[in-house]
Order: sequence, then C-alpha cells, then structure tokens
Amino acid sequence: MGARPVSRRRRSSARQMFLFGMLNWMFTWFRPEGRFTYEQMVPIATQLFVNGISGMDIEPRKTTRKQ
Repeated sequence: MGARPVSRRRRSSARQMFLFGMLNWMFTWFRPEGRFTYEQMVPIATQLFVNGISGMDIEPRKTTRKQ
C-alpha cells in the first residue's frame, strides 16, 4: 500500500511548523558563550528561514569575545 499524496498546502504547513519549531526551541541548546555568538546566529537563522536548508551558505565570522 503506497503513501497518499500530500497537497502542496499541507507540505507548506509542515515546513512552516518545522522552521518555527527549530527557532522556538533554540533556547534549549544555544549557549552564547559556546561556539557561536548571538551575532553569528542571526544570519544563520535568517538564511535558514528565508531560503531553507538548501540555501545555506553562511560561514560564521570569527569574532573575538569580550571578556
């Protein structure tokens, strides 16, 4: 028995839920003192949201942390 086709509208809704879910739960794993700063995460999250995973081309900038 094959899978039923999924409408374009339902696929779009599922993608939106994935994206918002990833962004909304980021606080559970993100540590600003870790590998990335907030400033480095902004363009990554923005590009993911706007272009999807296939449009990712940002390399985090190397920054020095204020101590």
